[in-house]
Amino acid sequence: MLIPSVTPFRYAEERGMDFVNFSVIYLVGRYLRVADVKIGKGASAIIYVASTALCFGLTILLAYRWDINNGWQSRFYAYNNILVYCQAVALFYFFKNLKLDSKDINWLAPSFFYVYILHSAPALHDKLYQWISLEEYYYSDAFVLHIIVSALLIFALCVLFDIILRRTLLERLIEWSVVKIDALASQGRSKLRT
Repeated sequence: MLIPSVTPFRYAEERGMDFVNFSVIYLVGRYLRVADVKIGKGASAIIYVASTALCFGLTILLAYRWDINNGWQSRFYAYNNILVYCQAVALFYFFKNLKLDSKDINWLAPSFFYVYILHSAPALHDKLYQWISLEEYYYSDAFVLHIIVSALLIFALCVLFDIILRRTLLERLIEWSVVKIDALASQGRSKLRT
């Protein structure tokens, strides 16, 4: 977990989307569950904000201040970076015991997994980054605004795809399949009776 965070070489897939990283994430999650680690909402919020600020600050420092544009700045927000692990754990503990009774949030919640899967799918990942063209904005005053707007647009598009695919087309396909299976089953039962 620390190796890709602090060394200039990579031991696996460069963005942490590989079996090694998945195994590390699983083991960390399993440890947190078995050891019954308790982190309060306040502490988790502080850890999340500090990790995010450090990640963002180091990225900006490398890109703007030191004029380094050789890929090092992307290490701070790769999935196999220690700061990203800290963000994930802190965010998990912040929402773990949070009780929300909101129809809007409950309606939107199933889309979050789809957003994660879609935005990190290898077939779309590189296309998304070409589309938002971060390289053009590295040295611009609009860099932060561009990142925020791009993230919100990608999120909105992924939720829209989820609504169109899973909640309309897929539900209709499942309903149609169930009706057809029921019809075939009833035909089979009637033939068995005769």
